[in-house]
Amino acid sequence: YRTWQWNIGYSPRYQICGEMEWKGHPVSIHLEVEKGKITKLDITSNEAERELFDRLSKTLAGVYHDPGVIRETLSGTGLASPGLIDYFVKSIF
Repeated sequence: YRTWQWNIGYSPRYQICGEMEWKGHPVSIHLEVEKGKITKLDITSNEAERELFDRLSKTLAGVYHDPGVIRETLSGTGLASPGLIDYFVKSIF
């Protein structure tokens, strides 16, 4: 049970639903994972930046649901600051 591969990679399909706050507005996150990879990510808000959230969703499609991999993937895009990346990762774990 000590490895990511055992705990996440071999687990059945699962979903995570959560919320975070972005610039004072609530943001809903719906994440679907299969065989350890993100298969669907919906980030929605009535007030916040839709274009940014769409780009984040597309960037993370097919990426392993692993905090380090997600941080590394987002860090290379220029989409978000390191602080926002950490906040987002904490919201989906």
